[in-house]
Amino acid sequence: MIGLHKHDLIHQDLKPANIIINPISGIVKLTHYTIASRVSQETGAPLNPDQSQGTQAYMSAEQTGRMKRTPDYLSDFSALGVTFYEMLAGQLPFQSHYPLELVYCHLAKQPVSVQ
Repeated sequence: MIGLHKHDLIHQDLKPANIIINPISGIVKLTHYTIASRVSQETGAPLNPDQSQGTQAYMSAEQTGRMKRTPDYLSDFSALGVTFYEMLAGQLPFQSHYPLELVYCHLAKQPVSVQ
């Protein structure tokens, strides 16, 4: 991620399926760069939650298009946080089959603490 961010790129779809770890060397690689973009290219225009880019369960609040803030490096760290949460808790912080409900959760709810 640091390599991407040094070049002003954000991945925008970090999730377990896009993180590959070599079990022998321990080297971590990211895959699936199809929606990666330069930070300056983000418009912040509201998005239809049914057409948003990325995987909604791992999206940052600003990726929902419902905030006056465009996605940036912190969006990738937010998705990484969701990934770590899932690793520790065994489930995603928010679960829903409805895109708008997931958007609401990302904007207004706190996940249950992992203990």
